[in-house]
Amino acid sequence: IMDENGQPKYLLGISEDITAKKLAQEQAHKLLEEQGARKEAERNANYFSFLSETSKVLSSYTNSKDILQKFAELITLNLADWCFIELEDEMLKHQSVIVHHRKTEKKKLMQEFKDQRVQDQQRCNSMNQVIQTGETEFYNKVTEDLMKKASPNLQRFRLLKKIGMKSAMIVPLKSFNNNVFGTILFAI
Repeated sequence: IMDENGQPKYLLGISEDITAKKLAQEQAHKLLEEQGARKEAERNANYFSFLSETSKVLSSYTNSKDILQKFAELITLNLADWCFIELEDEMLKHQSVIVHHRKTEKKKLMQEFKDQRVQDQQRCNSMNQVIQTGETEFYNKVTEDLMKKASPNLQRFRLLKKIGMKSAMIVPLKSFNNNVFGTILFAI
């Protein structure tokens, strides 16, 4: 506040106690950190649980088809909506196809998909590419056009469309000498 000559005469100040506000901000920050740590711990627990279950499956079954079927079920519980495993043994001219879907109402469609695959002996184009290159294929967004390209025929395309797929990954299965003997398709 100035006097008539413009010189400072009084000082007026307003203060606010922000201790409670600062404490609330610190508590909110600490809570966010704890939530992040808890989520990370849950992720790690789920990961180790998945590995433990997978290990138990691999050691408790002797039949390879049973092992793969249980593995596909574990995949759909933990990682993907559906799993399609295809193995081939060129020397024995033997083929195994394992399918599983998380949703009960889609299991019949998956079985139909498997039956078509085994009956017509045509692997989808994407799986052919993975078998030839030995490289994993990622599809962040599966469009209708991509499903058409991946399908060897119209019937398979229609079935794929009914099953539904938003994203997918096709992984080659390799032997110790790096020969590709099959593929696993994970889809959401």
